[in-house]
Amino acid sequence: ILEAAQVVKQHPNLYAIFLTHHGCGPDTVFTHYFKEIMGDKPYLNIEVDEHSSGVGVVTRIEAFINSLSKISVGKVDDMAVYADRIPHEPVNIKCALSGLDSGATLYLPHMYPYSEIFRDILTKQQINAKVLPPTGSASLERGRRHTITNEYLSLTALLGDVFEKIAELNDIDGGIRDGVAFLIPQTEGTEVDGQYCRLLRTELDGEGFSNVDIVAPFIEDMLYERGGDNLKLIYLGLLAGDLVRIAPSKRRGDYLDKILHLINSDSLDVTALVDIS
Repeated sequence: ILEAAQVVKQHPNLYAIFLTHHGCGPDTVFTHYFKEIMGDKPYLNIEVDEHSSGVGVVTRIEAFINSLSKISVGKVDDMAVYADRIPHEPVNIKCALSGLDSGATLYLPHMYPYSEIFRDILTKQQINAKVLPPTGSASLERGRRHTITNEYLSLTALLGDVFEKIAELNDIDGGIRDGVAFLIPQTEGTEVDGQYCRLLRTELDGEGFSNVDIVAPFIEDMLYERGGDNLKLIYLGLLAGDLVRIAPSKRRGDYLDKILHLINSDSLDVTALVDIS
């Protein structure tokens, strides 16, 4: 879909009609990417489902075609020329923690208690890690400014949380400086969750924050980095978070404090977790 969009973008006399379905899942991010590719070139985006009227779709297509009649026709080359012109620019997303600039502050999405646990694990690795505040009404409202259709609530919340933090840093520093990064792990799965980091990159660039870094390691790759050390740390961190989650609600804070103490005293292992459980 996106390569076809690139060809249409390059061709002076082609204009896209982009059909999407359901308005959720992968279609929601493709809609953003399609808009990014087209820039100021007109295109028609129609969302259809089993209840859509064929007459309504045809009417909209006819209206779109009619609007194009005012655009002059350009001289064209062979179609292969436009395929060769498709840009393949690298995306400014770091796929490993090792790519993080020295001294940068790395913000983790708020996922209690896992975010607090992995913050301290990363801190022990000399990374200045911090946790974003919990999602609130203000961040959801801000996130919706960057949505087009029925994006998942988790995606809307993430966008809002990131831009709320950027707004806060702007107020404090008078502008976002280098050395700010957000950790958005991704997976090799086919659903839209693996695209959260890419869409966030699109929105950050569109708002003029290209200097804000995104660190989005593939979970499948992180497990085997550094000779297996990451595999053990991720396993212990997830297990520790699970222990907090299954504890009685009034005691979760105490459990988390004990686990953070284990991390900071280099004592986090399975035996220690069994002892505190």
